[in-house]
Amino acid sequence: AGACLFFSFIWGEIALFCTKGTEAIATSLLIRVCSILWGNVVPLLAKMHNHRTQTRKTKSMTVQLAVFKLFLYLSPFLRTAFVANWTQMTCAPNLHQAAEQAFNVTGWPTGAYTEHLD
Repeated sequence: AGACLFFSFIWGEIALFCTKGTEAIATSLLIRVCSILWGNVVPLLAKMHNHRTQTRKTKSMTVQLAVFKLFLYLSPFLRTAFVANWTQMTCAPNLHQAAEQAFNVTGWPTGAYTEHLD
């Protein structure tokens, strides 16, 4: 659980410094690096648990790898699907005000119907 929280924190910090074009690459690299690191840590953790049989050790490693890697690979989707709406800033509280801000500089396009924006 601690490793999952650590990954979430690091991923959020990296996303702050990335542009839209490089955020996907940085996320992919971070996922791959964390996956490799966790794959190397799990055998050490299983060895420290001092399991009585090889079967118990294998099951323990499988569970530890599966839980972490499922969270690791699903976290970008979960963040986009459920967290992004509350954490990302918008330019205006509603569509009408956003359109006003966008078109104040260049002017409204000809034939634009704006009554439905409210």
